[in-house]
Amino acid sequence: MPNNNNISESTNYWPLILLSVGVVGLFAFSWWWLALPERIWNYELSWQHQVKNFSYGANFFYLKGDNMIQTVRVDGKPRNVNTGEIENYGVEFEAKYKVNQYLSFNTNHAYLHMKHKIVAAPEYCGYLGANFSYKKWNVLAGLQYINNLYITIGDNEQKEIFCLLNATVGYAINKIVNLWVRGENLLAQKYEINLGYPMPRSTVMGGVRLSL
Repeated sequence: MPNNNNISESTNYWPLILLSVGVVGLFAFSWWWLALPERIWNYELSWQHQVKNFSYGANFFYLKGDNMIQTVRVDGKPRNVNTGEIENYGVEFEAKYKVNQYLSFNTNHAYLHMKHKIVAAPEYCGYLGANFSYKKWNVLAGLQYINNLYITIGDNEQKEIFCLLNATVGYAINKIVNLWVRGENLLAQKYEINLGYPMPRSTVMGGVRLSL
């Protein structure tokens, strides 16, 4: 099988296909709660291909288990409890394109079907990013869209839909010192991943990175 990590003028690559099967057993323990062991079977089939500066791939998965451990609120307090069976399947797509030595784009999308709903799991997640580098400058920006992320399940089911824009700008003063500034949630979206814990609105931070 040819090495897909090397860019070549030839387009006659065989795709890379991977199949994996896994089983996971987890225990959740705290001084006030002992959950039953969590058992999960996970099946995945991956496919990857590259044509010159463009690479893409897909991942198909199926997951089934029981005694699923989740952090949910019991009497207003978060606890690790067994929430029962889990069975879901879905597909993930990804693609990368290098326009030239300065600019590249990447995107990924995931679709999830849940027979039994899971807290903090979205039905769809999409991302579009760009990376621009020129001389001492580097700019990285990404837009992420989350649809139907469950923050509570059961009788009081609640879902979130939001879009996040993040960006990072870096400037290399020399080989050792690099300045950077990063903005997160630049669209000031109001959302929660876990019920009762709202995420920050727009946040800007900066710093100095030293490479010794």
